[in-house]
Amino acid sequence: MTTFRRRSRSNEDELPPLVETEWLGGRYPFPDIVTAKDEETPNIMLWLDRDRGRLVQVMVPPAELSAPFAFSLVRAMFDPGAGYPRRPRHIRVADATLKEELAGGDLDAEIVVAPTPELDDAFAELCATMRGESDPECSYFEHGALGEGVVAALFAAAADLYRAAPWNELVEFQVVEVDIEALGIQGMCLSVTGALDEEEAPDPKGLMLFRSFVEHGRYMDALASMDLDETQLDFDVPVLALTYQRREELPPQMRRETASHGWPVAAASAYPMLEYRNRYGIPEALREFDVQIIAACARGLIAFLRDHAEKDFPFRHDEVSAGTYPAGDDVEVRITAHGSDWMLEPPLSMEPVVHGPKVGRNEPCPCGSGKKYKKCCLAKDEAARRGRGD
Repeated sequence: MTTFRRRSRSNEDELPPLVETEWLGGRYPFPDIVTAKDEETPNIMLWLDRDRGRLVQVMVPPAELSAPFAFSLVRAMFDPGAGYPRRPRHIRVADATLKEELAGGDLDAEIVVAPTPELDDAFAELCATMRGESDPECSYFEHGALGEGVVAALFAAAADLYRAAPWNELVEFQVVEVDIEALGIQGMCLSVTGALDEEEAPDPKGLMLFRSFVEHGRYMDALASMDLDETQLDFDVPVLALTYQRREELPPQMRRETASHGWPVAAASAYPMLEYRNRYGIPEALREFDVQIIAACARGLIAFLRDHAEKDFPFRHDEVSAGTYPAGDDVEVRITAHGSDWMLEPPLSMEPVVHGPKVGRNEPCPCGSGKKYKKCCLAKDEAARRGRGD
């Protein structure tokens, strides 16, 4: 199964190449903005490539587990969030305890104990992001990691997707399989968000891409079981998410970039935002590969829905629907809806039709599960209403 990050090494047992660069490592308490007061506070482990000025690893082990600090370094070397797999020649940590935890590894690295203000600043920025505070220097170019052509292609695909409005046709649990042979993608799971017409706190319109149907199911289970107001966020799996923002919500730098390059935007509320979020919902560095995937998915989904516009669709459960569609630059996307798996729910014909008073989004679900309506039966009920033409 292909992940969002392509790895260049061919032997998993070999260490990445040694590079003359300095990495800064540290362990910080997880911000209490997303942790209940009566819970044990987990740690967040960060690694930063000083020469590039970018975080290469953000690791948040569950509170009940004590993940070794050295393990976070190994993960950073083999699967960095920015750049290619590599091993730093020089390592700087802020205290001797961290140095001791790294000792004994066959790293061929010089480890020194010295202040790490650059990493402290990165942690502060990460906390600000988690609080929803916009970074005024946020850029569509990811500080040089993305080229203008890739960003322009994302804007074009996102604008066409917004005009096609797949959230008017699909709900979140109507997922499709995505294969993109040219990009090495097989069996990924694509979900549309923003389909529910909710008066208060509507979900943002966009796409979410998971590495498999299984991971989509794990994400939905985690989302349904979480109380976003009280517990540490843990969505169990990473996700690549395309959403739309209003122009006034966009960081100033991104507004300037959009205007100066003349990138197409479908509406004042349709400025695309692409994020790779780890299992804890923390954004990590994007690669051009991520942008290419989501742009191709958008193109493929538009064509897929256009193909089925005149059919009894998307509420059919007795057939597999598939198509292969061009997505630019010799890239083709295959979109597949797998019969009864298309909705990951029993067919609507098996669901009892219930007419009753409207239930508020944040009220207890009428089914008696004890969950909020928005986390339980809201999506299913909305789909049933769409199927009846309510």
